[in-house]
Amino acid sequence: MENQGRFIIAMFLSMLVVFFVQYYFIDQQASQPKRSENRQAAIDEKETGKRVGEQKEREISGEQKKVEEQSLPLEIAIETKFYRAILINQGARIKSLVLKHYRGDNGSFLELIPQGVNGILPFQMTLAKEELSEKRVQTLSWTLSRLNTALYTPSVRELSLSESKPTGEVTFVYHDESGLVVQKIFRFHYHRYDLELLTTLRDIPPAIQADSYGIFWGPDLGSTKVVDSYGYKGPTVFVDGKPLFDLPKEIDSPLQQKGRILWAAFQDKYFVAALIPKSAPLSAIVEKRKEERMLVGLRFPLPRSGEESRILLYAGPKMSDILKSYGVSLEKVIDYGWFSLLAEPLLFVLRFFYRFTQNYGTSIILLTLLVKLLFFPLSQKSSMSMKKMQKIQPQIQLLQNTYKSDKQKLQQEMMLLYKKQGVNPMGGCLPMIVQIPVFIALYNVLNSSIELRGAPFLWWIQDLSTKDPYYVTPILMGATMVIQQKMTPTSADPVQAKMMMILPIVFTFMFLNFPAGLVIYWLVNNILSIGQQYLINIQDETPSSGEIPSDTAARNR
Repeated sequence: MENQGRFIIAMFLSMLVVFFVQYYFIDQQASQPKRSENRQAAIDEKETGKRVGEQKEREISGEQKKVEEQSLPLEIAIETKFYRAILINQGARIKSLVLKHYRGDNGSFLELIPQGVNGILPFQMTLAKEELSEKRVQTLSWTLSRLNTALYTPSVRELSLSESKPTGEVTFVYHDESGLVVQKIFRFHYHRYDLELLTTLRDIPPAIQADSYGIFWGPDLGSTKVVDSYGYKGPTVFVDGKPLFDLPKEIDSPLQQKGRILWAAFQDKYFVAALIPKSAPLSAIVEKRKEERMLVGLRFPLPRSGEESRILLYAGPKMSDILKSYGVSLEKVIDYGWFSLLAEPLLFVLRFFYRFTQNYGTSIILLTLLVKLLFFPLSQKSSMSMKKMQKIQPQIQLLQNTYKSDKQKLQQEMMLLYKKQGVNPMGGCLPMIVQIPVFIALYNVLNSSIELRGAPFLWWIQDLSTKDPYYVTPILMGATMVIQQKMTPTSADPVQAKMMMILPIVFTFMFLNFPAGLVIYWLVNNILSIGQQYLINIQDETPSSGEIPSDTAARNR
């Protein structure tokens, strides 16, 4: 009995041990994977939430960055064959325009837009309301604070054109708080100096009391630091078939030109920035701003919402062939003076010679020689006539002393003397008068042609458009003038003779700062004139057949 009780207690304890092991070891081990799975699921959920949060943060950051970029001034670089431009989204204007084939005063590539001018850049846009006076335009302050300082949204950050991509454009859009939408499209071409601006205004609010808008180039033209004293620098407007060079006389007093306007430009001696409208403008405007800065622009009627206006900007060298290609008389920006009809053929011949010589200095010499040969018969006739006049000077002086109190009788006797000797008193002047227009036209061509800018000749002359750095050619030119005067028949009047002797000194000092190309032209012309006069003098001293020398005739008498 006792053994049976012990057996029952042992079985109870064994079952208790089994239950304890089952509960604390086997069940706990079985539940461990479940807790691990739950813990991993929690971790995964946490990581997923973190990634989603990071993605949202990135999206928010990207949107903030985009907003920040749109609220900051941006620069858009444009590369073409002929120039490098920089547009800014602040006002959708041009900040820089550098010509790649020309260099400025400091040796770097030529910048056409003055740098460091606060608040004024080309392609400024203004809305305006015309007053009763047709000579003034009142610019609304609203437009200056909005259209020219607002940050437009650009379509691209850079644009590089090439042979395979000859055209491209950059679009700027601005949404104003008033509801006005302004869009500016700049269109560029790889092989051309020009660019096109297309402007569209939408949803113009009634609160904007304007009847027109203007597009401006300015301030000035930044191609040179110093104004060339032998070339015009300033605004020019082509109205009703002729160029006008009017300037406003007062600051903030814009000058309007109305009529048939083909272009409005700002130019210097060798370069021009011209606004060419593709639709009829109301007027051209020339305006002087602070610091004596000049702006030139075109004013158009305010278009209906969504209408597009187009302006072409040519910004480059004053090369007549390129300017003529636009078909709007843009070549008239080159002023050859009264004899422009003669200047263009002379320029053509100069370029023709350059094709063979590849040196404009040599081409100038050949052109001067050609002109001299063409006028040789007239020059010879003039010199021979002057020689004959010199020979009869003693007889004329005798008549003047004899009939000094009777002017009418003096004139009659002098005419009889001229007829007897076969002398034409105007024979020495008329041939020279015929040549003067050609010489003036050639002078203007050499003074205004951009072909000479930066063109070398030889040795120390490396730029025919600037002065001779060592003044060699001006001094030689003055010396040849003295020699020429010594060889040329002069007037018997001693006062006039002295005045003529002063001319070489005056011309020498005047030519010291002239472009070397011009001085070379005068120098070569003088040398050829000396040679011509030498031949005439020899011919005059050699007796013709049947003519008795003067000393022999005297002995026979």
